[in-house]
Amino acid sequence: MSDSAQIELVGVVMPVRNEAALLPRALDALAESMAQARESTGVELRLLVVDDASSDGSADIAAARAGVELLRSSARSVGAARALGAAALLDGRAPERVWIASTDGDSAVPANWVLTHLRFAAAGAEALRGSIRPDPADLTLEQLDLWGRLNPPSESHPHIHGCNLGVRGDRYLQAGGFGGEEADEDVRLVIRLTAIGARVLSTDSAPVLTSARTHGRTPDGFARYVRTALEGA
Repeated sequence: MSDSAQIELVGVVMPVRNEAALLPRALDALAESMAQARESTGVELRLLVVDDASSDGSADIAAARAGVELLRSSARSVGAARALGAAALLDGRAPERVWIASTDGDSAVPANWVLTHLRFAAAGAEALRGSIRPDPADLTLEQLDLWGRLNPPSESHPHIHGCNLGVRGDRYLQAGGFGGEEADEDVRLVIRLTAIGARVLSTDSAPVLTSARTHGRTPDGFARYVRTALEGA
């Protein structure tokens, strides 16, 4: 990798809307993953929680955590929330030296998550599509079995998930960044990244545990997939 692409900052952007029940788990998991990366690298790490008009105390939970930078949005749009966090990370920084890692407040990253993003960035990835695993507590055994058959582990998987997505700052800007969509902002960003020739890689080596509820905080997203593909199992 050239010096111009050497990552100096990994910034995690987490949009949150009314996730008080699951947010502590998400923050605990990120704290562990960031601590592991801090111990073995000299990269600067930041965690930005973007509260998107929560009414359940989510912002207070985030604000009480050491190391969390809390931003507030009234847009009621996950795309706008991600964009706000990314803009804060890139402000005053050389964008080619910033890695924007995206996750969600209803999800829990594995301990190797930050290091995995750094490893792919060091290998030349300009964007990374990670995989997910549904929370077993939200599904029946039959649904879990169906999920496994529909989503076999693969390092070349085609899936795009906002709770496990990374992109280098300069390519993020060149692709136009996250839009103001209420859903599919992650998919549309990757489509634009591909269109400009960014090197977009996939991995299943750091899957993120995510809520498999059937009705999420946005009209579509993963909850829609659970409803349409798994609910009848």
